Amino acid sequence: MIKFGVIGLGVGERHLRQLSRSSNVEVKWVCDLDEAKARIKAKEYRVDNFLVDWRQHSQLGDIDAVVIASYDRDHSEQVVAFIEMGIHVFVEKPLCTSQEELLTIREVYKRCSRYKPLCVSTNFILRKEARFKELQTLVQSGQLGEVYSIEASYDYGRLHKLRSGWRSNDASYSVMNGGGIHMLDLCQFITSSEFHPKFALASKVVTEGSSFIGPDFISTMGRIGRRGILKLTANFGSQTPHFHQLKVYGTKGSFINNCGDGVYYYGHEPEVVKVVDQTPFPAADKGDLLPNFLSAIEGHDQLEIGFEEIASVMETSLAIDKMALAELL
Repeated sequence: MIKFGVIGLGVGERHLRQLSRSSNVEVKWVCDLDEAKARIKAKEYRVDNFLVDWRQHSQLGDIDAVVIASYDRDHSEQVVAFIEMGIHVFVEKPLCTSQEELLTIREVYKRCSRYKPLCVSTNFILRKEARFKELQTLVQSGQLGEVYSIEASYDYGRLHKLRSGWRSNDASYSVMNGGGIHMLDLCQFITSSEFHPKFALASKVVTEGSSFIGPDFISTMGRIGRRGILKLTANFGSQTPHFHQLKVYGTKGSFINNCGDGVYYYGHEPEVVKVVDQTPFPAADKGDLLPNFLSAIEGHDQLEIGFEEIASVMETSLAIDKMALAELL
C-alpha cells in the first residue's frame, strides 16, 4: 500500500479523485489553505486527516509519496522538503519559479537520490491526449516528412483568473512557466528534439490597469531540432476558449489543431488531401499520469516523465521568461 499526501485541493482534487480509485493507495491526509475546503474534501474522499499548514504533516505519520498542487510560488519549497525526506513527488507544473530554485532542487535531488531511488514527476498532461499521441507517432515515423516549422500557442481564455485570485498579485507568476510550458513540453515530446529559444517578446495590454503584475502575453522563437523553427506563445488574454493551438508543418504533410477538429493536410494545390482527426479533444484527465507514477514507485515501470526531463523543460521555460521580461523592461 502506497501512502500519499495531497497538497492543494483545486486542481489537486482531480489527482485525489484518481488516487481514490487505486486499490494500492491510501491517502493519509489532504491539505489546503482553505480549512473548510480541506475538511469537506477529506470527508468526501474518506481521508482521515486534513491540514491547513503542510508542514504539520509529520504529526500524522509517514507517507511514501505526495502530490503537490499548491500555488506555483510554493512548489519549490515543498518539492525540496519532501525530496529531502526521501518521499516521491508528483508536482503540478511549474516545478519552480526561478533559476535559483531550480539549481537548489537539482542539487537536493542529486544528493538524496544517491541513497534512495526517488520518483519525481510532473503533470505535462498534453502527452496523454490521444490526438497528440497520434501526431507524435506520425512525426516520428516520417509520415509528415521533415518538420521545418511549428506554431504553438497556449490560449488561456480565462482572463478573470489573472485579474482576481492568487495569480493577480503574485510577482513570481509567469504566463510562460504557468501555462506556455505545456506547449513547450508538447513540441519537444512530438519531435523528440530540444527547443533553443533565440529571442522572446512580452506585452501587458489586456491586464493593463489591473493588479496582475507580470506580462499577460509572451512569444518566443528559436530552433527545434536541427533545422526546425518553433514559434511558441503564452497568450493569457485571448478572446477564445481555453485551447491548445498547434500547427506542425512538414515536407510531406501538415497538422493543424484549432478550436475544433485536428486536421492533416497532404499535397499542394490543386490536389490537397484533407484528413480530419475527430478524436475527442481535450479528453485527458488531470490525473491520467498518476497510474504510471504509482507503477514506477512500485518498480514495475519507468516514469513517463522523469526528473531530468522536467528540469530541462523548466530551464528552457525560465530562460524564455527571463528574455521576455528583459525586453519588456
